[in-house]
Amino acid sequence: MRFMELKTKLDPALDDLCDDCTAEFAMFAAETKKMFKAIPRSHHDRFDIELQSKLSESYVVPSSGLMAIGYALEEVSKSGDENYPRRLDHQ
Repeated sequence: MRFMELKTKLDPALDDLCDDCTAEFAMFAAETKKMFKAIPRSHHDRFDIELQSKLSESYVVPSSGLMAIGYALEEVSKSGDENYPRRLDHQ
């Protein structure tokens, strides 16, 4: 629901970025036998606060890739894991 709250701040041409596709992603994961986990809002809120303090006034929201990497490093990986974040490409 976090992104729905941001919808009014975005240019109308970008409003589809706020669509909640959680159910569709969960169904796709189940159909393809993949793990699915939604990043908790508390994680997003904390990242948002930290980034706002470091970035310009034009900042809107952290990238989904940054959110996923941060969540994986902080909440999913365990002591002794080797993590190799890679460049994300949206093409």
